[in-house]
Amino acid sequence: MTTRSRPRTSTVPSAGPDAAFGTCRDVDEFEKLNRIGEGTYGTVYRARDKVSGEIVALKRVILHNEKQDGFPITAIREIKLLKRLCQENCVQLKDVVVGRKRSGYPTSCTCRASHVSSSVFLVFEYCEHDLSALMSNVDCPFSESEVKRVLMELLSAVEYLHSMNIIHRDLKLSNILYDGFGRVKLADFGLARETGFPLPSNMTPKVVTLWYRAPELLLGAESYSPSIDIWACGCIFGELILNRPLMNGSTDLEQLQLIYKVRRSMNSGQLHELYPPDAGPTDRPHLAGHVEFAARGQAPVRLFALPVQPYSQAV
Repeated sequence: MTTRSRPRTSTVPSAGPDAAFGTCRDVDEFEKLNRIGEGTYGTVYRARDKVSGEIVALKRVILHNEKQDGFPITAIREIKLLKRLCQENCVQLKDVVVGRKRSGYPTSCTCRASHVSSSVFLVFEYCEHDLSALMSNVDCPFSESEVKRVLMELLSAVEYLHSMNIIHRDLKLSNILYDGFGRVKLADFGLARETGFPLPSNMTPKVVTLWYRAPELLLGAESYSPSIDIWACGCIFGELILNRPLMNGSTDLEQLQLIYKVRRSMNSGQLHELYPPDAGPTDRPHLAGHVEFAARGQAPVRLFALPVQPYSQAV
């Protein structure tokens, strides 16, 4: 299979950070040791807390257009959700700290939206590795027992999120971390979304990195369930076993073709009838709601109504 660079997920504007952590510490109280990652929504550093001596991860929030757009809503959602989480397989948010190069406010001031700061950092527990980096540096796939353990702990975190009506919406190898004790930690909640009942009908389909995106998202559905996370878990499962992406399309259409090839459920002619080349984005939610396919010799089955096993039976 052709090797391609990993695609990135899709910023949305909003107001300033809330003051849930009360008085914000200054980032100067942390010593940056080295940069360990960089993505669409921020840069991550390995750092040492000068007060406690603890090694932590500092994630700098990127303010693309602070004066016009305010604080990124992805960061606000992430802070809000992480404050609620208390589960051993979800990464722990320890603090929110700020740099005050332009504000002129003392370190002891409360971090309100009106107190403009030049930078905002999220302080996380430090994890040594992520699964993507680990797989890039090993010559052989994980053993069966290793795959089972990773998947069990990942599903434990996902089950916890879904029990709190939270959809992660960005499950992929690089967002699955390993701490110093070999435990799996699910990270990066910038695209996570709280849902209720009935499910919202105006959610964006441009979530989840392409290779892990469920068919309904590829077809532009704006109402979807937590099952999109389970689909991503299945793609991660296949990738851990194969030591390569299960399906690595470069476009939505190519990804759909790979999905149907793996499932052997639809030929190219049927796919083009479902997903005509001239179908625009406004047509796709309509298409997503009417996807039907027929395996050879079988009656049509609704693609998005396939049975889902309970979490306890998933491994």
